[in-house]
Amino acid sequence: MLIPKIEQRIGQYLDYLEKNAYRKIADLEFEIFEADKTYRTPPGEVKWQKIETPAPWGKEWTCFWFRAKYKAPNGNTPLFLSVTPNADSLAFIDGKPAGAFNMYHNKIRVEADGKEHTLHVEAYSGHFYGGCGPFEGTSVVINIGKTLPDFPNTFNGGSLLERNTAIHSLFTIFGHFSRPQRSPIPTRCEKRKSSKGFPRRFRISA
Repeated sequence: MLIPKIEQRIGQYLDYLEKNAYRKIADLEFEIFEADKTYRTPPGEVKWQKIETPAPWGKEWTCFWFRAKYKAPNGNTPLFLSVTPNADSLAFIDGKPAGAFNMYHNKIRVEADGKEHTLHVEAYSGHFYGGCGPFEGTSVVINIGKTLPDFPNTFNGGSLLERNTAIHSLFTIFGHFSRPQRSPIPTRCEKRKSSKGFPRRFRISA
């Protein structure tokens, strides 16, 4: 067992590596569309509205779509789209399913092909839930591990990133040996424990 000072220093090293494992290439400019029905693929002829992020969004039992274009550089550097809708979301690149975003995973890898692409993100707003006990009160369920006190939610936007392979590899290896493996969705007891000491969290980025 490590002494608290060493644990703190290890955590600082890991935070530094995680912060510098990716470099922003460009911010994404988004448009939003509130869906009045279920779309199995990105909607076509609908009215999109430009937004500035962070942007409020959400309505009970409703899906919202977000759209952005990006130009991928050409090369061998690993590229990622990082988007934070703060809800369970599906991602489409040029109309084809490409991955998912949620509170625990905010990156998907994309091709460095030198071409322009269109990203669509379908995000579920959530719904009100009365809680598990008589004194919990009503909240908005976003997914199994996240609730909001009320609408609106916040769409924090996104960026096109390139990954520094050397730093990311060091972070991943060092993190696996330095932080105990744990579920990405902490229990209530784990949330209370995580507020003190080490580890603050265990999460290896994409």
